[in-house]
This record gives sequence, C-alpha cells and structure tokens, in this order.
Amino acid sequence: MVVASEGLESFGGQGYIEDTGIPVLLRDAQVLPIWEGTTNVLSLDVLRALNKTQGQVVQVFMADVKRRLATAKEEVELQQACRAVATAADDILHFTFGTTNEAQSLLETAARDYSFSLAKTYIGALLVEHAARCGSQDIDVYAAQRWCSKRLCLVAERHACGYYTSESQMLEKDVLFKSSEKNS
Repeated sequence: MVVASEGLESFGGQGYIEDTGIPVLLRDAQVLPIWEGTTNVLSLDVLRALNKTQGQVVQVFMADVKRRLATAKEEVELQQACRAVATAADDILHFTFGTTNEAQSLLETAARDYSFSLAKTYIGALLVEHAARCGSQDIDVYAAQRWCSKRLCLVAERHACGYYTSESQMLEKDVLFKSSEKNS
C-alpha cells in the first residue's frame, strides 16, 4: 500500500486523475488486505484474544455469564432458559479447553461458529438477566425463553458431529468447488 501511495504521489497531480489508472491501484492496495467479511474478521479477533490470554478471556467471559444467570435462579419461569444458557456455556468451555491436541487448527476451522456460539450464549444470559429484574414484563420472560430455546452452542454440536475434521473440510471444499466445475 505504501508503494502504491508513493507511486501515485510521484506523478504529482496527474497521479490523482482517474484516466491514468493509478488511483485504482491505490484503492485496490487499500482494499485487498481486507479479504475477510465482517464476521470472519471478528472471529479472527476472538482467536487473537484467546491466544493472547491463553484462554483466560473465556473464563472471565463465562464467569460473567454465570453471574448474570444467578440473578434468575429463583425465577421458575426462567429455569429452562437458565439451564440452556448454562449448558451452552459449559459446552463452549469444554470445546475451548477440551481439544488441546488439535486446538489451534480446530479453533481456526471453527472460529466463526465459535464466535457465534459465544455471542448467542451471551445474548441468552443478558435476556435472562433482564427478564429476572424486578418490574420486567411477561414479554421479557417470553423473549428470554424463546431465545434460549434455540441452538445456542453450534460449535459444540458441529464438533460432536465431526464437522471440523480435515476430511469433512475437504468434502466441504469438494461440494463447493467440484459441483461448480460440473455446472460450467
């Protein structure tokens, strides 16, 4: 990017004129490093935080989830929602720390599902906490129940089914690319 910028500036005012094609090179140089979509960038950021803290960030995250669930433990109508979020949190912990042999490549393969599992579990905890507050309405309880009845921890579910194995990933690649080769 620095080279493209310097090249553009070396042409003076002519470098900024679209007819020369040089501004296109600069724009491409700025955009091409961003080859991932938003969710993948966020997923990679989650992995960076995991690696940097050696997994401690997940333990802090889960402690916060458990603290939020504790506010609703006496609420009968939120018991099932609390169990669903607690189970998802436990599944995330098990996935994070229970896969040490293949940890890094597995986390990279599952990064997007892992990040979504974290987000869905945290949303569930926030909804349960909100529904348990004094003055909450029936719709708050219903929203928490409905959200928590969904699959919160997709990463554990897919891992249990062998979705992240190298063989499975090769098959995914074949489905994507070989089927398009046949159609062309």
